[in-house]
Amino acid sequence: MRKELCDFRRESKIAELIMSSTVYEDLLTKVNRGRQFYDKLEAKVTQLLERTQRVCKAEQEERSRIRERLAPKGLFLVELDKKNLKF
Repeated sequence: MRKELCDFRRESKIAELIMSSTVYEDLLTKVNRGRQFYDKLEAKVTQLLERTQRVCKAEQEERSRIRERLAPKGLFLVELDKKNLKF
């Protein structure tokens, strides 16, 4: 009876270890998939950031060209202060 109880405990412990090994492998698989997902997401976000920066720079350059073209020649821009006008 005592030997049967020890055998049962040993078999139970072996089954627990096998199960934890399976769970660990499953966890590693899911972690790797998650890392791949976030690596791809980071690459896409980086591309989007670079594209957005290029578009903003191009628009800023276009605004500057328009401002220069429309600004009257020989005049200075007036900077407004809260109390005084500065030339």
